[in-house]
Amino acid sequence: MKTTSIIKFIASSLLIALLFISAQYWLFPPPNIVTFDMKKTTDRFLVQVSKLDLMEAQKDQLIAKYNNTLKAVLEKEAKGNTLILVSGAVDKTADIQQQIVEAMKNHE
Repeated sequence: MKTTSIIKFIASSLLIALLFISAQYWLFPPPNIVTFDMKKTTDRFLVQVSKLDLMEAQKDQLIAKYNNTLKAVLEKEAKGNTLILVSGAVDKTADIQQQIVEAMKNHE
């Protein structure tokens, strides 16, 4: 009798845990992960602005508008459950690959 009660308790606990996990995933889905090359985009914009026949004050206004717009768009994406990996950040790929190689060798 005790064994049956223990098994029922474990089974019901697992079921409840799965329900909580499912609800959490449904209510709080994981973020979409995307990349964005902000440096390349900004550099391209600055080159275009430099080619325009504008006074320096007008160029400064245009650059300020670009910065504000860029910030607003990135904030909008972040609120939309999107995680943006900005290109131009420190690339740790080689380091991580080396760590994987070493870990694989150590666990042979």
